[in-house]
Order: sequence, then C-alpha cells, then structure tokens
Amino acid sequence: MRPPVQSPEGLLLAGVWALLLDMALVFLAVVWIADGFAPPQDLPWKPLRLADPPGLATQAKFERAKLNPSACRAVLAQGGVRFGEAAPRTDGACAQLNAVRLEGGVTPLAPAGPVMTCPQALAYAFWDRHTLRPAAREVLGAAPVEVGHYGTYACRKVAGRDGLSEHAFANALDVASVRLADGRRVSVLKDFNADGEAGAFWRRARTGACRWFHVTLSPDYNAAHRDHLHLDSGRYRVCR
Repeated sequence: MRPPVQSPEGLLLAGVWALLLDMALVFLAVVWIADGFAPPQDLPWKPLRLADPPGLATQAKFERAKLNPSACRAVLAQGGVRFGEAAPRTDGACAQLNAVRLEGGVTPLAPAGPVMTCPQALAYAFWDRHTLRPAAREVLGAAPVEVGHYGTYACRKVAGRDGLSEHAFANALDVASVRLADGRRVSVLKDFNADGEAGAFWRRARTGACRWFHVTLSPDYNAAHRDHLHLDSGRYRVCR
C-alpha cells in the first residue's frame, strides 16, 4: 500500500517545524556552552554581583535591579554592603521612599550614613567598587578611605529652574572630596581642573560615574558644580 502523498503546504509546514526545532537545539547548545564557560558578568541570566568586573550584560542587569526594591537590596547584601532601612517620609511634593542608610562595605561617606534611595545606593556601591577605588589606587597610589559630600536629601528645586531636584527624593549625592589612606585629601574645587594626578583622578571618577548614575554633573557642566560632582539616579541622562 502506498504512503499518502503530502500536499505542498504540508511539506512546507513540516520543513518550517524542522527548521525551528534545529534552531531551538542550536540555541540550547549555545546557552549550555556559554553557561559553562562564559564569565557570569557577560550572561544576562546570571545574577548581578558587585564583586564581578563589568561585562557585556552588567549594565542591563544593573538597570533591572534598580527597578526592583528587593533585588536592589539583595545585590547590595550579597556584595557585602551593610545598610539599614530608612523610614518613608513626605514633605509636600518631596518624598523619601524606598530608601536605605549605608552602614559599611563601601568607602565611608562623610557626614556618615546619609539616607538615599536603594537605586542610588546601588549606583554608589558600583561606582565606588569599579571606578573610585581603582582610580585612586592607579592614579594617586593610595586607597580612598572617606568620601566627603554635601548631602543627599533636600526638599528643593533645581537651581535656577522650576522642577524639583532629585535631592528632593533622596535620589542624589553631591561628592566634594576624597581622603586617601596616606592622609592626602583631594577636592573637586581645588583639583578637578588641575594638571597632574589629582585632576586626572577626578576626571576619571566623573567619567566612570556616568556608567552607574543617570546624571553626572561636574565643573565642566556649569559654575554651580565647580566644587562637587552631582550624581543622581533620576529619569534623565546627562554626563558632563
């Protein structure tokens, strides 16, 4: 007895399914090989870890973690960053929500323990680990032991504008200086535009911050930032 003859449409459909099956098998093989041999920072399905050097998938995983309060805290905790929860507060249009107080595991801030949103704390931790510390060691020859700042939360508008600043939501940090293990102190005001190692350090710190913070403003932006780096995790993206 002869086997039934398939129609052209049936042959085409069978070919499509065979092709899709082959593609699926190839994809699974690639994933299996990558999972075993590629570094975790290059794989989007691997957890984000503060200890891993930045890789191909780091930025996407980092931005996802910032949007998820529990994931944000999990990445901080897994990376050895100690923090306490900050109580929510509102002051008119200003609000402090999803906020933490950094307590250890990062270069200490002075004044100590400022309250900031978890996304901002995560950005600070990654900037500290992957930009600030390497820049200080490689350019200045000493580890940073303290980061001086002008605050995180202030219910105010952007200078010269009507809109609220990210400081109004504890979502910004103004970095003014860094104290080094050998006792030296370098400041944005004195050193950012200077020749030599201190200026090179600050410019590298500013450029590296642009990877982790959505907005990074330096003395290159305007005179209002002549003495600090404004770092925030707001909705806009600016790197100056």
